[in-house]
Amino acid sequence: MDNRTFSIHVNGHKGIVDRVSKTTARKLYDSGKTVFLLGHKLWIGMMYQPCPINQSDRFGDNSFDCNCNEFAWYNCDYERGYYPAFYVLQGDK
Repeated sequence: MDNRTFSIHVNGHKGIVDRVSKTTARKLYDSGKTVFLLGHKLWIGMMYQPCPINQSDRFGDNSFDCNCNEFAWYNCDYERGYYPAFYVLQGDK
C-alpha cells in the first residue's frame, strides 16, 4: 500500500480505499457511490476515520458541494487540514 491507499471499516463499509481527486469523487457521488471525506493532513487509522457521504443518506440539499462545504465547516482547520481529501472503495472506481 502506498500513502494514498488505506484499509477501512467505517459504518458498515469495509475494504481498501484510494485517494481520488475532487472531480473523480463528484462523478462517483453523482453515480450513487459512497465517497469518504477526511481532512487532507490526516491519515486514516485508529484515531481518524473518514466520513462517508452518499446521496441516499440526507434530506434537503443533497448535492456533493453542500456535503463538502458542511464537512469543511465542521471538520477542517489548521491541525487537520483546510480542505477535505476524498477516498473511494477500490471496487467503485
